[in-house]
Order: sequence, then structure tokens, then C-alpha cells
Amino acid sequence: MNKTNLSLILLSRNEEKIIRSNILETVSYLRSLDFLNEYEILICDKSEDKTPQIVSELANSLSQVKLISVNQLGIGAAIKTGIDNAKYPIVCSNGIEIPTGFDFIGNSIKKILEGYDIIISARGQEGFIDNRPLKRKFFSKCYNILVNMVFNLKISDTQSAITFRLDEIKKFRNRLVDNGPFLQTEILIYARKRSLRLFEMPTNFNDIRKDSKIKIGSFSTSMFKKIMQKRISLLKER
Repeated sequence: MNKTNLSLILLSRNEEKIIRSNILETVSYLRSLDFLNEYEILICDKSEDKTPQIVSELANSLSQVKLISVNQLGIGAAIKTGIDNAKYPIVCSNGIEIPTGFDFIGNSIKKILEGYDIIISARGQEGFIDNRPLKRKFFSKCYNILVNMVFNLKISDTQSAITFRLDEIKKFRNRLVDNGPFLQTEILIYARKRSLRLFEMPTNFNDIRKDSKIKIGSFSTSMFKKIMQKRISLLKER
């Protein structure tokens, strides 16, 4: 197997309780991958607690760890900031708690080396653990049905961890505008439009944020608006 280099984007906000141990565990895992020459861990952070100080301390002794400050709130803003700062040809975006498990990182890199352009973590597949609260699973299922109907994506999970070739994403980076979770769907919309090679990889999903304060009703309305706005903007792009 050919060796490669990786930029790992980890999304972080107010994670002072887990950030140190999670970074050290991530470094240990990446060091174990014999097909990686070099790697960088980009902590894309928008915190008000001690998270930035902890990451900066670790970065002093671990050159691969880099603190990247995000100017706006939102998953999308953090991912875009990570893309703009990544320097290696393969990029993986995940939560700081690695809810997919570390195996997704290594296995998705292998798929990229086989010739795929984008690897998607597919949650909720038969035989795999998915401990998200029932209402979040239900919303996710409804959301994915809707975006597949509107954009003909033929993808079962459009909002989980993702690994991709950086050069391919940069070709439409300027069209990625959302600062929230819809950004992940935006990436897949343009990937399909460009006929990129996508692979869905079933993964476990360990949701440690069962106390999430997201209000499904208002969140659903917001996401529906974003879907319709994107559909309209795509018609104007033609």
C-alpha cells in the first residue's frame, strides 16, 4: 500500500474536560498507522473555556497538533476553517470525541488510496452500534430522506464524519457557504454534481452528547429552509 499524509480536522467547542486525553489518544492512534508518512491534527475551536490553552500547551510538545481559531459558531464554519488550513492531500473531519471510533479514520484513508474521492461515515446501519437518542435518529432519517429527494444524492447519511481528497473539495470550496451542519450536505451535493467517487462506510456511532440542547422543532425548520435555499441557488448556478 502506498503511504500518504493526513490532515485531521477535529471540531471543538468548550471541551476542556476531554480535550487533552482525546488528543493524546488520537496521536497514539495515528502513530500506529504504517501507511501514514506525516499527519497534522487541526483543532478547529470556538471555545469560551480553557480548551484553547490546553491545546496550545500540547502543541508546544507535539508539533503535529495545531490550534485553529474559528471566527464563527457552527460545525460548517469549523469544517471550512479546517479545509482552508489543511496542507495534506487527504483530509478527515470528525468530532473531537471521535464518535465514529478511530477505525473510521484509518479505513477511510485506505479507501481513498484505493481511488475513491470521498468516504462517508454511515450511521445506523444493521449490525453497527448507534446510541443516539431516538428523536435524533428520527430527525436524521427524515432529513436524509428529504435531501435525497430534493438533490438525488442516493446517500443514506449526509451529516456524519467524512474523509476526502483536498484537491477535489477545493474545486468547489467557494460554493460552500453554510456555517452550520448543512455544510456537510453541501459538500456531498457538489461531489455528486462533479461525479466524484463516493463510498459509504458503515460505522458505529457513540454519541456522548445525550444532553444536547438542540430543539428539534426549530432546528428542523431551519434545516428545511437551508435545503430550499440551496435548491434555488443551484438552479441559478446553471
